[in-house]
Amino acid sequence: MQELHHALQRLEQQSSTSALIVSLYLNLQPAIEERRTVGARLRNLLDPFQDLETNLDHDGRMALRRATQQVLDMEAEIAMNTGHGVALFVGGSSEMHEFLTLPRKAWDVAVAAARPYLRPLAATLDQFHQVATLIIDPRRSLIRVTHMGHCLDQSEIESEPIRKSDYGGWKGLDEHRVRQHAEEVYRRHYREVAERLRRLRETFELDVVFVGGREETVAAFLHELPNGLKSLVAETFIVDVNTETTARIAKITAELEEAFEARQELELVKQVIETGQEGGLVTVGVDDTIRAANFDAIELLLVAGTSMIPGWACGSCGWLALSGPDCSACESEAIAVDDIVDGLIIKVRRTGGRTEHVAIASKLDQHQLAARIRFRIPAVN
Repeated sequence: MQELHHALQRLEQQSSTSALIVSLYLNLQPAIEERRTVGARLRNLLDPFQDLETNLDHDGRMALRRATQQVLDMEAEIAMNTGHGVALFVGGSSEMHEFLTLPRKAWDVAVAAARPYLRPLAATLDQFHQVATLIIDPRRSLIRVTHMGHCLDQSEIESEPIRKSDYGGWKGLDEHRVRQHAEEVYRRHYREVAERLRRLRETFELDVVFVGGREETVAAFLHELPNGLKSLVAETFIVDVNTETTARIAKITAELEEAFEARQELELVKQVIETGQEGGLVTVGVDDTIRAANFDAIELLLVAGTSMIPGWACGSCGWLALSGPDCSACESEAIAVDDIVDGLIIKVRRTGGRTEHVAIASKLDQHQLAARIRFRIPAVN
């Protein structure tokens, strides 16, 4: 679903000077009964906006009320998305109105600010990879390339027919030759599948490969797989190739991808924390990570959980800080923000870095933020 990536890029460029933009995320469980809770949950998220009106002029208050009402009026449309997360961006000086269906759950949150609140959307996109799921069989194999559950490519590769070996021949030699021929045909088939996988890696920039089939078949295929492709294989699984359905394969892929993402998150946290203990090029903790972002030094940003960190963002130079309102970089007046992590993510993305949201419990929880950086940050004067 490249449209979600495009939406994130587009929303990063949006801002409003005369009216607040309402950003709202809601997670809907698959049960039909979930629809009845939507109205009350929307009101609970939007009611705190009334406190914001005291700091707005008349036009600003009216604009915020219109945006809030637009969200409430979408209750029925939101309720139709059970089993998904939804994201809405409404209002602002350009009368923005954007509705996104998310492939996985986001956390419930609503923010009214001069810019769209994008942290939950970025966190959702972080969870997904370009995945190839390979069902290997000596006679016919299948490769499915997926992203966010959507099939980007599906290939079936068949091997050449093999003569039956249900007879002995002279002293069993004929049967032996047929079996030797079959083994060679299977090896050629595995190499053909590997070559197809190599081309798919180049076309779709694959992140991870899952291989399923009978145990002995998977082992034989992996033996023929070149090391450059073998390094992409994160998991193998046992399936009956004759009975598995596309829906079942998609479910297995989703489960394996989720487990792979969790392992990857923990490994990244481990690497960054250990590198920090050794004095390497990392930051651990909120203060140092924000400073690194202000110097455009972050290569990889790690964000733990969903807790918001209030702070300040300078509208003139983009400097981020935990205290304000005066910008320490250009002395302009900064703007109070509900969650400085949101601005941190956008700043890192704009300077060529990437972000990883760590959804599971880890050693990062006590620090909230950490980063792998490109160079050492100047000491505070």
